Amino acid sequence: MKKLFVVSFLIITSLSFHSKAYANACTVTSGVTTLPVGDSCMSEPQSYGITLYSKYLCTTAPTVPADGVAYDLSNCVQTMSSANGEVVRVTSTSSNVALSTPVTRPPNGSYTHGVMIFKNEFLIKQNIIFDDDTQGDSQDAGVPSVGAIYCSTVSGSGNEDDCNSLVCSTSQGTAGEFAAALPNFNVGGAYEGTASETFASGNIMSAYLLNTSNELADDAIEAAAGAKMFGLQEFAAAVVVDKDTKGFNMSFNVSTGSSIWQNSPASCTDGAAKSGTYSVGSGPFQVLLTPVQY
Repeated sequence: MKKLFVVSFLIITSLSFHSKAYANACTVTSGVTTLPVGDSCMSEPQSYGITLYSKYLCTTAPTVPADGVAYDLSNCVQTMSSANGEVVRVTSTSSNVALSTPVTRPPNGSYTHGVMIFKNEFLIKQNIIFDDDTQGDSQDAGVPSVGAIYCSTVSGSGNEDDCNSLVCSTSQGTAGEFAAALPNFNVGGAYEGTASETFASGNIMSAYLLNTSNELADDAIEAAAGAKMFGLQEFAAAVVVDKDTKGFNMSFNVSTGSSIWQNSPASCTDGAAKSGTYSVGSGPFQVLLTPVQY
């Protein structure tokens, strides 16, 4: 299951992890989600969180991490920094969310790129009612119980290809927060440490899994040890901060913040035991930053 990372900054900021196989939103009718049989889709979670370490605006393209090369942000202005990381949890109703870590207004100028450093782990809380009996990946493969249409994330953590995120039963449970780690953009497949996408708007978004030296991770083991991502956007049009720009208000959209997929034998670390079950992982959310003028 290949995942593609998308990150956009400033006026509209978004984080997106999605596979080519689940580019569409789930079909939901009167609160009931249609099972993506042999496929996957994106859904709205109860909540979604990331751990943010730092944000930057850059006047020209920075040096991105590469094999044996650490990223270089000498041409960028840091607007937020938290050594231990600040956990930001968002819901579909979040608005004007403020970071407890101070956010610095950048100097007046023209900024062509944005950078964000954050943990490669996503905090997901999800309750789903499916239209058919279902087996979660925390339960091994088998015939689901009659009426097992209620699925909830478990409290815990793991890589997305560990397949231990969801449990289903005949009655609605209470969703736990599952911390889904992503050390490989090609979940369940060959290692891929980078991903990018160009949008119709002209914005180019890219992401890089880091090792402990802030270089591009060579494999999932290095990415797990580094435990951070480098996100970069090249703006289609430069963002200008002038004397009338006071700051930005933040609001969030997580209508497709969670991914749901049915596991194949190759999807999970223990594929044979999990084949046919369903998993939940990271999906796109959007942060809207509205300029505040003096």
